[in-house]
Amino acid sequence: MDTPETIAAVSTSAGVSARAVIRLSGPEALNAVARRFRPADPNVPWTRTFRATRGTLAPGSEGGLEAPCTVYVMRAPRSYTREDVFEIHVAGSAPLLDIILDDLTSDGTVRPARAGEFT
Repeated sequence: MDTPETIAAVSTSAGVSARAVIRLSGPEALNAVARRFRPADPNVPWTRTFRATRGTLAPGSEGGLEAPCTVYVMRAPRSYTREDVFEIHVAGSAPLLDIILDDLTSDGTVRPARAGEFT
């Protein structure tokens, strides 16, 4: 039996945009987001399903970079993939998306999704 993997990918089309979405799915999605996300209100239970929470994302390897974001949570089994799914909505900057994806996949608990893997 295969061990479930956690995957991440940019879910918006390439090009210039005001906002972009990075989607994570799998058993380590919560931990990967929790290590980087700081809710604007620390008293909000942001990990509950079907919740959107504003805050900042701080990719660890960039020393001081903080990106305003909204995190959307869809917990298993009530998600499209039937796994925990987290969406990070950030500014639509290609370099910022690269930094976030590189950071999410840097420790080996999350891997880049292959084309069509979310569907």
